Amino acid sequence: MLNKLRVNFKLAKSLSNNEKIKILFLISIISNILCSFNILKGISYEETIFYYISTQLYIDLLFVILFISSAFAISIFNKSFNTIIRCKDKKEYLSNLIIFIFIVNLIVYITHSIIGIIIITLKSAGNINLEMLTSYNIPFIIYNIYTYIKYFIVIELLISISVCFYKLFGKSSLAALILFALVILKDNFIYSNSIITSIDLKHLFYGYFLGNYQYSNFILDIFYLIIEILILTLIYEAINSLICNYKKINISER
Repeated sequence: MLNKLRVNFKLAKSLSNNEKIKILFLISIISNILCSFNILKGISYEETIFYYISTQLYIDLLFVILFISSAFAISIFNKSFNTIIRCKDKKEYLSNLIIFIFIVNLIVYITHSIIGIIIITLKSAGNINLEMLTSYNIPFIIYNIYTYIKYFIVIELLISISVCFYKLFGKSSLAALILFALVILKDNFIYSNSIITSIDLKHLFYGYFLGNYQYSNFILDIFYLIIEILILTLIYEAINSLICNYKKINISER
């Protein structure tokens, strides 16, 4: 596992000179500027970050950015002959591909988040102070970090599932269609705005983990996230198993 990470990190270093990644960096700046127009006034710095990353526009643009990043990662990986020949079978190829996409997307996500925080800091100058999230009785900064992590994990799992569909059917347009459908479904799902106090299947819809929905306590919030991660992981593993057992993979697929 460590060897896989080392190989993929080495491959990821080539991204700094990639023109496509520079374009993605520009898209990230523009999207954060667009989202900054929704920044509320008169609230604390931590609340500003929370509401900034909880808007539908921010999350939809984040979907788009990480999808484009994934497409770039697949293209780069499939052109890396030295990396591919080390894969002894389809399972290892797919595993390395997903790990590489994860690394690239993590770099892009951290960069995108830093750009957003810089913009928020500039617009919130003079209003920076530490606040508590009273509903959970924890520092707001802790919950913001948790939210950033939650968004990335859920979106990355959805992207991994989409990539598996792409490899299963051999059409990159299908992966794009699935991601587009996920965004549309998320934005048009009928959500409950009441405080979530118990386990309910409808609250396991992935959109609940990509927005501002309140639970009765922080432990329940984390518990729901763990269940969602397990569900998405099982879906990913099921499709991955189908590919490894029944699908002939053409490495030259783009």
